[in-house]
Amino acid sequence: IADEIDINFKSIGLQLVRDIRETEYRQSFKNYMKQIRKSDYALIVVSNNFLNSKNCLYEINELMKDENYKDKILPIILDKTKIFDPIDRVNLIKFWQQKHKELKGQVSSIDLEYSQSSIEDLKIYRNIAINIGEFISKLADSKYINYSDLKASSFKEIIDVIGFDDTLIDKKLFEIHSLKNHSQKEIEIDKFIL
Repeated sequence: IADEIDINFKSIGLQLVRDIRETEYRQSFKNYMKQIRKSDYALIVVSNNFLNSKNCLYEINELMKDENYKDKILPIILDKTKIFDPIDRVNLIKFWQQKHKELKGQVSSIDLEYSQSSIEDLKIYRNIAINIGEFISKLADSKYINYSDLKASSFKEIIDVIGFDDTLIDKKLFEIHSLKNHSQKEIEIDKFIL
């Protein structure tokens, strides 16, 4: 679904920032994820798998460090995502508390000198357990449009929020169309699409 969204946005001239493009071989995902606060908006595809992913929620924790994070979130909530019932939200908090508790038990069984990286993971689990409730409550309290409806509208609701002006695209396409050299026209079209 993320790939499909990426292609849709690219087709209108909007390049999404994604880890698969921005992170090179051997580079740190954590360093990439910390950069989310610098973005104007964060398009978030929320699913049950997303809510059970340490990496996804680490990135959300980084976003939540920005005092205006609620204004940056552009959620796409997939069907069957369990955040709307208070019991489901409590179960999700309990899930992350349990993950933290399990890791804490494992970390306490090794000598301190060998546990530095595990302590970092323990902090991440702790922060997720603390912040997940606020994050999913924010999502559950907001009007959202399901993925199929967003796709049918060509993501108009999201494009309206970010204030994208497609008249620049029309201008660029007209410039490309005006080129006399057929080969140059093809090159410019390829550049435009990519």
